[in-house]
Amino acid sequence: ANPNMAVVGMLGDGSFRDIRNHGGAVTLLPTAVVVRMDARLNFVNARKMKDFAVRAVQVRERKGEKIDFVVIDCFSINNVDLTGCETLEQLAQNLELRGQKLVVANVKGPVAQAMKMARADKHIEKHGGSICTDMKMALQLVAGEASTADAAAKYKTLVDSVDSATAVKNASTNQMIPAVMKGLSHHGSKLTHFSKGSADTIDEGIRTSHSSPQV
Repeated sequence: ANPNMAVVGMLGDGSFRDIRNHGGAVTLLPTAVVVRMDARLNFVNARKMKDFAVRAVQVRERKGEKIDFVVIDCFSINNVDLTGCETLEQLAQNLELRGQKLVVANVKGPVAQAMKMARADKHIEKHGGSICTDMKMALQLVAGEASTADAAAKYKTLVDSVDSATAVKNASTNQMIPAVMKGLSHHGSKLTHFSKGSADTIDEGIRTSHSSPQV
C-alpha cells in the first residue's frame, strides 16, 4: 500500500537513481520531472503515484523552473491493472490542461499488453502523452529529438511481439489439451478395468470363504 516512490535524476553513466540517495551526483532534466515507483501499479497505489508526480512538479515550479514533461519510469513496474491504466490516462489529461505532457517510459511487455487491452495507450496519446519502451526514447522526446510517432512505432513493435508470443503459447496449450485428455481417458479406462477385476476377485474370495467348512 506504501510502495517506494522517488524523484530520480541521471548519473554520469546514463542511469537514473533516487536523488535522496545520490544527492549532487545526479542531474535533473531541465524541463522534466522523472519519478519512479518500485511496485506494480494497481488500485491500491495508483492515486498515490499520481499525487506524488504532481507534488514533484510543484516543487520544481516553486523554484521558478518551467516543467514541460512528467516522465514515469516504469523500470520497476511489472504489471498494471485497470485502475492503474485509468490513473495514467487522468494524469495525461490533467497535464495537458497545464500545457505539459506525460511520458510513460521503460514499459515492459506485460504492462504494454495491459495498457493496450484497456486502450490506455490511445487515451494517453490523445492527450499529448507518449509511451516509450526505454528511457533513451523518453530523453529524446524531452530534448525534442524524437516525436510521439517515433515512440509509438517502437511501442507497437513491443506490443506485436508480446501478442505473437501469447498466440504461440495459446496454440501450444490448445494442442496439448486433447493429448492430455486422451491420456487421462486411457488411464481411466485401465483403472476402471483394474477396479472391476479386483472387486470380482475379492467377491469370489468372500464366497469361497463362506462356503468352506469350518475346521
